[in-house]
Amino acid sequence: WIGDYVLASYGTGAVMAVPCGDQRDYDFAKHFNISIPNIFDGVDISEEAFASKDNVKIANSDFLDGLNYKKATKRAIYELEQIGQGQGKTNY
Repeated sequence: WIGDYVLASYGTGAVMAVPCGDQRDYDFAKHFNISIPNIFDGVDISEEAFASKDNVKIANSDFLDGLNYKKATKRAIYELEQIGQGQGKTNY
């Protein structure tokens, strides 16, 4: 799938590709009837994306299940660094 938008200021300019947590990706997935897995525990995404990352636990995400958003992000970066497939970076 190719989106008709790219966020130049986000990361490397790629579409975020998290339809349950980004409304533009959600709308794209709904338009093309692409399934939207929910990675947020106890959150309803049947009508819209869940944009708030505060006080939410991650679900359906293997080793990240049960972690809050900040801890899950740090853990994902750590795991990628451990297998030599990524490196954490801070952008200001």
